[in-house]
Parts: sequence; structure tokens; C-alpha cells
Amino acid sequence: MTSKKTILSLVAAKDLQLDQLDVKTTFLHGDLEEEIYMQKPQGYEVKGKEKLVCRLKKILYGLKQAPRQ
Repeated sequence: MTSKKTILSLVAAKDLQLDQLDVKTTFLHGDLEEEIYMQKPQGYEVKGKEKLVCRLKKILYGLKQAPRQ
């Protein structure tokens, strides 16, 4: 937190321009162009549906396709 304050105070003192972007949610908004299926997470099993899988509708962090979307 102190490094953020230091940068902001330097920008203000030297009358510089500061741009920012949000990278925390980068991978949450991309739509998939192809069908990708995954196993259900542990603890998400429903009796009688143990062998079903999930079809992804959105990009997940860690997919090979994520940075391209």
C-alpha cells in the first residue's frame, strides 16, 4: 500500500500523467469460441450425476486460449 501512495505522490508532485488498468478480471469476460469441457470441482458431486462434466461458457485463468480471448 505504501508503494502505491509513493507513486501517486510522485505523480502529483511532478504533475505527471498516470494511467491504470484492471488486470484482475481480464480472464473473466472472454467468451469461448470452441467447446471445452472440464471435470467438476471436488465437493461439487451430486448423487446420480458423478460422471457428468461441465461445459465452459467463459474463459478460465490457466486455459491456453485465455490470453487470446
